[in-house]
Amino acid sequence: VVCLIFVNIFEFVYQLALSDPNCGDVLKGLVPTGETFSSTHSIGGQTPLTGALGIIGATVMPHNLYLHSAVSQTRKINRTDEDEIANAVRFSTWDSNIQLTLAFFVNSLLLIMGVAVFKTGA
Repeated sequence: VVCLIFVNIFEFVYQLALSDPNCGDVLKGLVPTGETFSSTHSIGGQTPLTGALGIIGATVMPHNLYLHSAVSQTRKINRTDEDEIANAVRFSTWDSNIQLTLAFFVNSLLLIMGVAVFKTGA
């Protein structure tokens, strides 16, 4: 599964390089502006804030958090040993953070590639 994930990430990075996005616009888009929080409606009747929150929600994926909490519960630890509990919490935190960071980059690649390939100048 991990190998397949990295193959997909490599594929997205390669396709992103082929789509040749404007790097300045990509970097500008990573920093929220006042326009992001405005109440002006965009295409589809949504505000830019709604779109930004949708992207964050897609990255955090509640089922991913549930999966990692269930995985951490199956670790056999001595529940009376505080060091083992601290290690289990630390491993679970690292596991979730790594997966969410990976999901953030994959979602960013998809979003950037989609805009670079399908932009219409609107």
